[in-house]
Amino acid sequence: MTEERALALPKAPRICLSCRTLLDTDRCEYAPKHRVASLATEKGRGALLDEVWGPPSRRRRARQLAKAGGAGGGAGGLDACGGCDVPGDPEAIIIVLAIALVAVAVYWVGSFLWRLIQRYRHRLKPAGALDERKLAPSSNVVGTGEVDGESFRAPASGEPCLAYGLQLESKGAVIKRVVLRHDHTEGFTVTLEGGDRLVVPPGRIRLWGDAERHRWPKDDVDVLVERLSRGFPSDEDDYPPFPYDAAVETRLERGARVEIRGDVDAQPIPDAKGPYRERAPQQLHPRGAVDVRIL
Repeated sequence: MTEERALALPKAPRICLSCRTLLDTDRCEYAPKHRVASLATEKGRGALLDEVWGPPSRRRRARQLAKAGGAGGGAGGLDACGGCDVPGDPEAIIIVLAIALVAVAVYWVGSFLWRLIQRYRHRLKPAGALDERKLAPSSNVVGTGEVDGESFRAPASGEPCLAYGLQLESKGAVIKRVVLRHDHTEGFTVTLEGGDRLVVPPGRIRLWGDAERHRWPKDDVDVLVERLSRGFPSDEDDYPPFPYDAAVETRLERGARVEIRGDVDAQPIPDAKGPYRERAPQQLHPRGAVDVRIL
């Protein structure tokens, strides 16, 4: 699979630091106040790392604490028998040596566990996108209806769809953090309940809802992450820009019922006639990216 074509990635990708949407403009169409960073510039890459892991000083401090904790654990006590009298009985000598070997093994296992505990205690947790409740779809409800159009193959599952959404997630013990999202369509239409038709052009959309989620093959995701991570400093290997544990795909399939939100412009449909004394159906065109919630 050719990732650039299958995923329709921007040629000069940018990312919204608030909702972590992959963009091709310097403005987040979902919230104008969101900050956008370019992945093609050193300043933009630094801004993303700061947003995910905190400033460089915090990352250096976390490394130092992890190393210091690992070096200082449990060193005290292998010299406990420095003044002990060694018995002459061979069996007693074997017992003493066995006890010493067990003590050494316990020491090294304890030191290893201590280092792991310290690394865990001082690790940084990545910050993901804002909570989805703060990223609610546009308040301008266009309407609900059924989608139709020319299907294409979703890049992960290979199943036919009218749009797909990719989401990289970092899973903590309690919450899920979204570190990247990329929603794309080749274009489709929505026949709304009132008879109007919304034409969604190829490009970005915001795909919501509880549709079936398909897990991406890790090799394919690694190709995507490697491409987007080019140019990031090599000394930040412990703190990658897209720290993901899972990658999932959401598909919008033909015939699905959706709710559409966003700003639209209306035009009369040529030769279309509505019921007597009612306006003729209109063809709606979104202004910018639209929110599509799968019902």
